[in-house]
Amino acid sequence: MKVVNSEAIYETNGDKYVRVEIYSDTVPSTMPTPADIPGYDSSFQFFPGESTLYIVTTGEVYIAGEDGNWYKQ
Repeated sequence: MKVVNSEAIYETNGDKYVRVEIYSDTVPSTMPTPADIPGYDSSFQFFPGESTLYIVTTGEVYIAGEDGNWYKQ
Protein backbone atom coordinates (compact mmCIF):
# COMPACT_ATOMS: atom_id res chain seq x y z
CA MET A 1 0.00 0.00 0.00
CA LYS A 2 1.39 3.38 -1.03
CA VAL A 3 0.09 6.82 -0.14
CA VAL A 4 0.80 9.08 -3.10
CA ASN A 5 -0.98 12.21 -1.87
CA SER A 6 -2.13 13.45 1.52
CA GLU A 7 -3.39 16.82 2.66
CA ALA A 8 -4.46 18.04 6.09
CA ILE A 9 -7.74 19.96 6.36
CA TYR A 10 -8.50 21.84 9.57
CA GLU A 11 -12.05 23.12 10.03
CA THR A 12 -12.94 26.05 12.25
CA ASN A 13 -15.10 23.83 14.49
CA GLY A 14 -12.00 21.81 15.42
CA ASP A 15 -12.50 18.81 13.13
CA LYS A 16 -9.30 17.55 11.54
CA TYR A 17 -9.31 15.65 8.25
CA VAL A 18 -6.81 14.11 5.91
CA ARG A 19 -7.55 13.85 2.20
CA VAL A 20 -5.62 10.87 0.79
CA GLU A 21 -4.99 8.97 -2.42
CA ILE A 22 -3.80 5.42 -1.74
CA TYR A 23 -2.78 2.65 -4.16
CA SER A 24 -2.57 -1.03 -3.29
CA ASP A 25 -2.05 -4.24 -5.29
CA THR A 26 -4.76 -6.00 -3.27
CA VAL A 27 -7.57 -5.07 -0.91
CA PRO A 28 -5.91 -4.69 2.52
CA SER A 29 -7.03 -7.21 5.15
CA THR A 30 -7.53 -4.20 7.43
CA MET A 31 -8.64 -1.03 5.69
CA PRO A 32 -6.39 1.99 6.30
CA THR A 33 -7.08 4.48 9.08
CA PRO A 34 -5.75 8.04 9.37
CA ALA A 35 -3.17 6.79 11.90
CA ASP A 36 -1.72 4.56 9.12
CA ILE A 37 -0.87 7.64 7.04
CA PRO A 38 2.59 9.09 7.77
CA GLY A 39 2.30 12.37 9.69
CA TYR A 40 -1.26 11.79 10.96
CA ASP A 41 -2.77 10.19 14.04
CA SER A 42 -6.12 8.95 15.31
CA SER A 43 -7.33 12.51 15.95
CA PHE A 44 -7.83 12.86 12.17
CA GLN A 45 -10.68 11.54 10.03
CA PHE A 46 -10.56 10.77 6.31
CA PHE A 47 -12.12 13.57 4.29
CA PRO A 48 -15.35 11.97 3.04
CA GLY A 49 -15.95 11.61 -0.68
CA GLU A 50 -12.45 12.72 -1.62
CA SER A 51 -10.25 10.13 0.10
CA THR A 52 -9.68 7.23 -2.28
CA LEU A 53 -8.13 3.77 -2.21
CA TYR A 54 -7.34 2.26 -5.62
CA ILE A 55 -6.75 -1.48 -6.08
CA VAL A 56 -4.48 -1.60 -9.11
CA THR A 57 -4.79 -5.32 -9.93
CA THR A 58 -8.59 -5.25 -10.22
CA GLY A 59 -9.46 -1.59 -10.86
CA GLU A 60 -11.63 -1.46 -7.74
CA VAL A 61 -12.05 1.91 -6.08
CA TYR A 62 -12.97 2.58 -2.47
CA ILE A 63 -14.07 6.00 -1.20
CA ALA A 64 -14.18 7.08 2.45
CA GLY A 65 -17.63 7.92 3.79
CA GLU A 66 -18.67 10.40 6.45
CA ASP A 67 -18.71 7.55 8.97
CA GLY A 68 -15.00 6.81 8.40
CA ASN A 69 -15.64 3.53 6.57
CA TRP A 70 -14.41 2.67 3.08
CA TYR A 71 -17.06 1.95 0.43
CA LYS A 72 -16.48 0.02 -2.78
CA GLN A 73 -17.68 1.94 -5.82
